[in-house]
Amino acid sequence: MKKYLLYAGAVLLGMTTLKAQVSEGGIPVSFKKSWNSFQVNHQVVSLQAPDTEQLSIEDQQEDLKSKPYRVGVIIPVNLNPENSGTWYELEDGSQVWRLSITAENAKALGLYFSKDIQLPTGAELFVYNKNKKQILGAYTSNTPTFRAMEMVQGDLLTIEYFAPKGTYLRPEIAIGEVAYFYRGVQDHVGVYSDNNFSLKAASCQVDVACTPERNGWEDQINSVVHYSFNQGGSVFVCSGAVVNNTAMDFKPYILSAWHCGEPSVGTNISAWVWYWNYQKTVCQPSGNGFDPSKGSQTMSGGQVRASSANGTLNNPPGDNEVAGSDFYLAELNSNIPHSYGAYFAGWDRRDVAATSGVGIHHPAGSAKKISTYSTTLLSSTYNGGATDAHWRVRWAATTNGHGVTEGGSSGSPIFNQNGRIVGQLSGGLSTCASTSSPDLYGKLYSDWDRNGTSNQARLKPWLDPGNTGATSMEGAYANAGTNLKKYSEELITVYPNPTGGKLYVELPGGNLQDVIVSLFDMSGKQLFSEIISGTELYELNLTDVSTGVYHLTIQSGEEIFRVKVSRQ
Repeated sequence: MKKYLLYAGAVLLGMTTLKAQVSEGGIPVSFKKSWNSFQVNHQVVSLQAPDTEQLSIEDQQEDLKSKPYRVGVIIPVNLNPENSGTWYELEDGSQVWRLSITAENAKALGLYFSKDIQLPTGAELFVYNKNKKQILGAYTSNTPTFRAMEMVQGDLLTIEYFAPKGTYLRPEIAIGEVAYFYRGVQDHVGVYSDNNFSLKAASCQVDVACTPERNGWEDQINSVVHYSFNQGGSVFVCSGAVVNNTAMDFKPYILSAWHCGEPSVGTNISAWVWYWNYQKTVCQPSGNGFDPSKGSQTMSGGQVRASSANGTLNNPPGDNEVAGSDFYLAELNSNIPHSYGAYFAGWDRRDVAATSGVGIHHPAGSAKKISTYSTTLLSSTYNGGATDAHWRVRWAATTNGHGVTEGGSSGSPIFNQNGRIVGQLSGGLSTCASTSSPDLYGKLYSDWDRNGTSNQARLKPWLDPGNTGATSMEGAYANAGTNLKKYSEELITVYPNPTGGKLYVELPGGNLQDVIVSLFDMSGKQLFSEIISGTELYELNLTDVSTGVYHLTIQSGEEIFRVKVSRQ
């Protein structure tokens, strides 16, 4: 089932409009006991479900023709608080608007908005599934908003808006499309279901929770994202990676493959949804069991800064070929929240073949996997396209399986032995039944400046904005950048590292006040946080923390120091 490639702040009248999907948390007012006496029916809009049997036939045919990996279809609608849903006025003068949308047998539903959401000050917006296990929101005037929404489990979702007493402005919530997901989303939404779900990734795949495969690649794992995009009335999935640049300003750049939606500079990608930390926590070989990702670390939209579609290398491509080295670089509309724990991956733009490394990806829309290679990459040409613009890789068997790639893996990064990106996945022939067959990745060497001379056709001006001439770049976390080096290893000492239980943080005397010490696991989940003052030596007791690698952050005001610590 390999494809043509492997898809797998402005304030206005008291309202805020931004362009990213970041949830603040909380629960809808209708969930609260104090509202039980006001439970009345609200409008439910039933949509005509697509013919999934026909979709399956089409998918089988398209897979044989090496086409994109489709997971859903788009249903056009025109729903807003003025023409649909039900309004209530509560006893305290506040108001609630609720609307449910259902489509039979959907694995999940998603909402796409025809314009930017605008919410009055003090208002809250939530979306949740039928059993109320999955809750998106709150979205408010103080948090970034969006034009596309993370998928919601099941065949019914409810959108609920709350406005406190004295709110006179109406919200602008214009639902223009509903995504009907019918496959490839089970790993993400299955945890919210009342029923068992079937895993999608092939059984030989290796989850990023598995050791020893993940050892030494924890940071790179945190750079890889899963995303969905719309094209021609359907929804597809791909993979990508957050990448660093020589300015170390942590612009939210994501590198992926051009064939994932075939975007050129100026393409509207407002309905593209990016998912962080969509990965499991327990290694269970042969499908990795039922420990799916849970959470809503997503953003949506962005701008395409560069694409091989804007170049002259093998453009336009022939049948089953790609434009140039098959890349695009997107910049998200706002910074990635620190809580996501995103690693801005390093890169190597030289035409030097890696001797070993890994590919990290989301096959078939599944939770994040890792594939390993131990033989030197070879220069290659993809389906008769641009000569030697790709790297060819053959994957190796490892302790917990034999990682390959599948539909949905497209655009994912391949890392060299130094942990730096050297390409993005275009496609290939590897499967669990044919593990020795090769896959091909567009070379970063070609992406850099060989697709054309304009800034829109190459990575160089974006990843080396100061024209330093750097041939490689280390990765980093945003809160440990060069602009935050006032408190460095010379001023802050963390020892012993690795530790068997007790960890000590030695701080510079008299320089730091109200220090916040926090520990995060490699998925970005905060395990604890404590404010300390008036001490130069702080003791952390990690005896109850599982063995593994963690990130320790030490923050004073705007200054943040981050160090990786190992618990043995």
